[in-house]
Amino acid sequence: MTTFLLGSGIAGATEIVNHFTSSTQQQYSWQQVDRQGNNIGLPFNDTVSGAQSRTGCSGDEETCATGTSGTLPPVTIQYND
Repeated sequence: MTTFLLGSGIAGATEIVNHFTSSTQQQYSWQQVDRQGNNIGLPFNDTVSGAQSRTGCSGDEETCATGTSGTLPPVTIQYND
């Protein structure tokens, strides 16, 4: 019984880690906006970290870009200041 519980716990932890890892590697369709909310350029496909690198945004101020995916909720990255 202990082995079963331990195995179940490890499997559950692995599933949680895989979920977070896959969501950070998920490709989104991004639209960058200026501080007034106007679209900048064309939409582009990238991961969250790729979009942060491309836009230079990784802060907690106004919305910089929103990423959408058919399988996950939208993700927003913000301007640095």
